Amino acid sequence: MPTTVATIEDRKRLARRLAGSGRGFAEQYGFRVTNNPSSLFQLLCLSVLLARRGDFRRAVDGAHALPDAGWDSAARLSSSSRSDRVRTLRDSGQRGDVEALADLLGELARAVVGRYRGDLRRLRSAARRDPAGSGRC
Repeated sequence: MPTTVATIEDRKRLARRLAGSGRGFAEQYGFRVTNNPSSLFQLLCLSVLLARRGDFRRAVDGAHALPDAGWDSAARLSSSSRSDRVRTLRDSGQRGDVEALADLLGELARAVVGRYRGDLRRLRSAARRDPAGSGRC
């Protein structure tokens, strides 16, 4: 009978062992992976940037540029100006429609602040712990 992984920490350890390096992608590129609102929001921004076409290093650089500019939380990014976001993203090497990306990140930050009071951990509760229900929140 196969053994079951009992806790979230056990699952994390298993995933890291399977990855081989002992650290996940975000951790390998300097992102802290912790259960706090700031870290989770930064990982969300990294995910958005990685979803774009192009060199993943540009996405990583862009994701690092946001907290470097002082936007290390949804609340701080949501209060930033569009022009500051555009400039920061361009300076970090982002290409293509940087204005649309800046708008997307600003809207995302405002949504996280508005719906979850800046804390993505509230998303799970809002979805009633149903991963399929998270889009309806």
